[in-house]
Amino acid sequence: MDGPVTHSQFEDESSPARGAPAPAAPDASQSQTKQRIRFRFSKAGDIRFISHLDLLRLFERGLRRAGLPVAFSEGFNPRPRISCPLSLGTGIAGREEVVEFRFTERLDPHEAARRLSEAMPAGIAFHAPEEVRPGDHARVVEVHYEVAPRSALGVEQEELDALMARATAPVTVTRGGRTATIDARAHLVALTAAGDVIQIVAAVGSAGSARPEHVLRALGRPFGRGPLFMTRTRVILAPQPRREHRIRPEPRKAGDDLHDSRRPPSTAPPDAPPRAGPDPEARPVTY
Repeated sequence: MDGPVTHSQFEDESSPARGAPAPAAPDASQSQTKQRIRFRFSKAGDIRFISHLDLLRLFERGLRRAGLPVAFSEGFNPRPRISCPLSLGTGIAGREEVVEFRFTERLDPHEAARRLSEAMPAGIAFHAPEEVRPGDHARVVEVHYEVAPRSALGVEQEELDALMARATAPVTVTRGGRTATIDARAHLVALTAAGDVIQIVAAVGSAGSARPEHVLRALGRPFGRGPLFMTRTRVILAPQPRREHRIRPEPRKAGDDLHDSRRPPSTAPPDAPPRAGPDPEARPVTY
């Protein structure tokens, strides 16, 4: 694919024609979530130049082409229930990106990944699907990047070590016509020169994260002596906490034998005070 990638290049017969009436709003059954599946996907080649919003629209088209029963939001303008915990910058490729879809019917996750991959243009592929338990939420805690070729930047490991040794590394960024200063060093976990590649590991938190262009500015190399290729190689999610609750047995009825097979007889004397602490009949269940 030559030249810049545009949204219209991926329109097909599944897309409404210009000027056509808007599709009918989904009924109530299309808003009920029966299953939530989390996918990893790759974004490579020329498709990396589309924006995050265009990527979400591309997912909508792919879901229609694949014929998957995606759930819709409620309200005046219902949209497919698609969730990306961390967007990918325009022009940056991704290998292990994360997206979640909600479906109104239960599907085989691997079959859904195959159908979605076949419905996408070249450069987008889905893999490693997993069903998400109710109440679990994807929270990104760390990202890994690669910037190549390192020779185009002329950066050595000593310069990377010097940046990691600094207390702060303020850089100026401009977004939406506004200028702000951020501390690139505050988010860096590791910087390594591996062959002709710079490997960047950055933490992700409520204050944001360090992007490759921030690191290059902090190194005094905002531009290379040739084309640079940036790839986000890993997106690490926070582990989900183990949830534990107690299941109590059914209440005993009057006349039940207090020393049945479900509980051994007590060895305490009859006049002993009641034992303090949790209900001994409650048993923890972890899943």
